Amino acid sequence: MAYTPERLSVARRLFQRHEAPSTRKEDQFPFRKQYSFRERTLSSLKTHSSTWIDDDETDDYDPKQESASSRRKRPSHSSNIAPKKRAKIADTLIVAMSLGSDSGKGFLSSISDWGDDSTDLLEQPEGVDTFFKAHGEPRTLTTSLAHPVNFAHDPPDDGSSPCHWCANFIYGLLGLGKRTVQVMDYGNGKYEEISGEHTVAGHEPSRMCVACALERIHITQCAGHRIIPLKGYSPDTFDFGAAFKSLTPGIEGPSMINPWCSLCPSPAFFGCSAIQPVNVYQECVDPCSPDAVGCGLLLCERCEAGMRECGGEFSKVVKRNQQEDADFGSRADVEYILPGNALYRFYTG
Repeated sequence: MAYTPERLSVARRLFQRHEAPSTRKEDQFPFRKQYSFRERTLSSLKTHSSTWIDDDETDDYDPKQESASSRRKRPSHSSNIAPKKRAKIADTLIVAMSLGSDSGKGFLSSISDWGDDSTDLLEQPEGVDTFFKAHGEPRTLTTSLAHPVNFAHDPPDDGSSPCHWCANFIYGLLGLGKRTVQVMDYGNGKYEEISGEHTVAGHEPSRMCVACALERIHITQCAGHRIIPLKGYSPDTFDFGAAFKSLTPGIEGPSMINPWCSLCPSPAFFGCSAIQPVNVYQECVDPCSPDAVGCGLLLCERCEAGMRECGGEFSKVVKRNQQEDADFGSRADVEYILPGNALYRFYTG
């Protein structure tokens, strides 16, 4: 349908009228429903202002050119002028040491007088270990042995100074009696007794041959103990009186008539039967050989039950035994089959 002057007049009245929308009448404009003209107010005909200023002289807009010009460029350096480097901050060494012993405090006081030259020692942690290996650190120790213990004693042929463990099986069970002594710890598995009743009594330092030492290392290195009853020994028929009487040396000296527990001074009725890859002397053995059966661990009734309750951990069983009987709850040499003991450190480093 073509526009006519009449229809144009109607359109002008619709778009440019001044009266409020509420005052118009629906039947005033006969063409309203036919064309459904959209109503507009005078405010919608005004030009809206903008803060954007068009300073481009051309009529075309290129977004690629705009992004390229606004892209950040990396500053270029001349070949003759090198970029400045950041000043390197000097490294500083801060060492915090807390030593409670008298020898440790003396060590700290001595290095405070060395001045700047002491940094070479502080930069090397082994310097402290070297100091204690040379001078020792005082410790209080409860032991039944006389220190320092010789873990690699070579007994002479004349029998003048035999291995204390080989010469007397009671030595490993009871030792010289439990005493509290002062020792110097050199950090290599050895203690030197400086005061205590063992020294006052004139006892010689404990001597252990290599064979006795390797027997205890063999127990420590067992991957998993398999405990079974010992053949020929039953608690129901065992003569406990004769066994404990043998602990009293006679005229001919002590004589071992039965196996003893590796953890406490009691007769043993159980032992380890786990297959070992090596023998006591660390030599490879045939798994079918009798030398491959067992690590040498022996247990009494109480310690065998404790091993089952404590999941096979020696340290827990020994701790419980000592709590129940502080004097005779554990062997004199029981520490040498516990994890990380001085004997093991002496041979393995």
